[in-house]
Amino acid sequence: MDGAVLFQALGSPERLQLMERLLEQEHCVTQLAEELGEKVTTVSQRLQHLHRARLLRKERRGKHIYYAIADHHVRDLLISTFDHVEEERLK
Repeated sequence: MDGAVLFQALGSPERLQLMERLLEQEHCVTQLAEELGEKVTTVSQRLQHLHRARLLRKERRGKHIYYAIADHHVRDLLISTFDHVEEERLK
């Protein structure tokens, strides 16, 4: 995967917000849509974008598809990003 593709996928505040929620635990599309007050179709499109960039993994369980952070590399990148943003905000 090209690094530019990865950062482009994370370049949307709405997609980054989804990634932040998925850092805590996996979610299904319906859960995320309810938590964010968004339409299921909107959230689903954003998740698909992140999945195509290989930032998320997904698993079907019955009628629901659950999304989670793809691996520890993605998790570490996100944690570092959010830590950096927090440090800059506190300056």
